[in-house]
Amino acid sequence: MVQKYTFFIITGMVLIFAYASNTLSVELDKANAISSLAIILILILWAIKRNIKLYFYQLALILCSLIVIAISLKANLISLTLLLLLSIAAFYSGRNMNKAIIFYSILNLILFLIVTSLYFVIGFNLNNDISMWRIDRIIHRSSLGFSHPNQAMIVWLSCGLSLLSFCTKKNTIRISMLVLVLSYIIYLYTKSRTSTYIIILLCLCMIILRKSMNKIVTRRMHLLISIFPLMCTIISYLLLIIPYYPKLDALFSGRIALYRTFYGQYGITLFGNSELENAMFDNSYLQALMSKGFLFTMLFLVILTALITKLKKLTYNDILIMMGFFTCGLTETMLFRLELVLLIIMVMYRHNNYEINIHPRSERRSHTIGDHTQIDSLFLVRK
Repeated sequence: MVQKYTFFIITGMVLIFAYASNTLSVELDKANAISSLAIILILILWAIKRNIKLYFYQLALILCSLIVIAISLKANLISLTLLLLLSIAAFYSGRNMNKAIIFYSILNLILFLIVTSLYFVIGFNLNNDISMWRIDRIIHRSSLGFSHPNQAMIVWLSCGLSLLSFCTKKNTIRISMLVLVLSYIIYLYTKSRTSTYIIILLCLCMIILRKSMNKIVTRRMHLLISIFPLMCTIISYLLLIIPYYPKLDALFSGRIALYRTFYGQYGITLFGNSELENAMFDNSYLQALMSKGFLFTMLFLVILTALITKLKKLTYNDILIMMGFFTCGLTETMLFRLELVLLIIMVMYRHNNYEINIHPRSERRSHTIGDHTQIDSLFLVRK
């Protein structure tokens, strides 16, 4: 029974630790370290109980991630090992991924509602509201109970992505409009632009491609999403070396100048600089390169490329959710947020698990993935 609900237990732990680190006086690195170690222990015990046999590429990548930790002497780099173990657990969790995403979404929305309600009712974390100068005026930004307005929007991003992952041919417009309206309301309080823009763009893409939501993507599209994180890394690095354009920097709210300042002071080294772990980069790829090091970042990209390439099936809904996540990493430091990583893994493996790939007797041979009955029932879709 416990083995059957292992992924649900992990989902609950990840979300509770994530909300604790984003609302209470808990350092993000410490919260991630504690939750990561606890989850790794659970996954190891689960794998032993189920007698899981790993593929050679999985063993090789796990070994490489452990070598990087041993050489750099940085315990926080355990995130690569955790990423691999979660992907293995998702692969062997059978057909429970859709149910796990539903559980993730419901629990996430409940926790978000509790935090925001406490903010409005008793002024929880009201002191985290800020006022700042933007373009030509001072704006007030509400934290909504979180440690920072940006953190509130990133947490909502995890809620929005999970809701959008339910989109099918029949319910895309309804879900997208719901996410757009809620995102706009949250934006009015947080004034967090970049995550809001990503959500708007993602919703528009979902609506335009709604008839293809359940269709399996072509091999070229599959290849594109596998190298998309590498493309984002290259784009991020080019911002450091191309000629400086003030208008472009203003468009990014001064981020490019900030990137160049960090790059000029610390540079990119093999093992990174720990002083930059909590720096306000607003770019996950550059933050990884400078704080965690070139070696870690390259291995991270290799792992992502290998995991995505090995997937047998990806729908248009899957790749849009994944591209939204990776694109947001260009403007936010959120690529290693465990609650978001977990969601992306669940989306990746809901059509790519051991039962479907190894025992596909009950799986229809088709170029589309059937509508999710449990998911559609949440939005009252008639069959």
